Amino acid sequence: MRFAVLISGTLTTLLYFNSDHIYGIFTDNPEVLELGRHIFLIEIFLEIGRAVNMVMVMSLQAAGDIKGPVTIGLLSMWLVSVAGAYFFGIVLDFGLIGIWIAMMMDECLRALIFIYRWHSGVWRHKNLI
Repeated sequence: MRFAVLISGTLTTLLYFNSDHIYGIFTDNPEVLELGRHIFLIEIFLEIGRAVNMVMVMSLQAAGDIKGPVTIGLLSMWLVSVAGAYFFGIVLDFGLIGIWIAMMMDECLRALIFIYRWHSGVWRHKNLI
């Protein structure tokens, strides 16, 4: 998991520091370039959470724990990502930044839940077949 977090964090940090060049391929609008910088900053934390999720979910699935991660994933995506995108993006009027914040919160929350689930050992009582 450390390797996945290191790679994801490093690559997205590089993208963040080069965001003006990346978005500059498509536009020279300073507002779009600034928005892109903010999104890439949020993306650093989103991708670290996603890397943890991918490793932990695959580990839990390999141990026979499938229903738990699927249920947690569905609930988190709907309650945190979708509802959070509406709340941050529309209610608080953060726009696109608010939507990305909600997606980042979803990934990070699931990462914490799956780490807890792994350390709790609940997967030890699952059948492999």
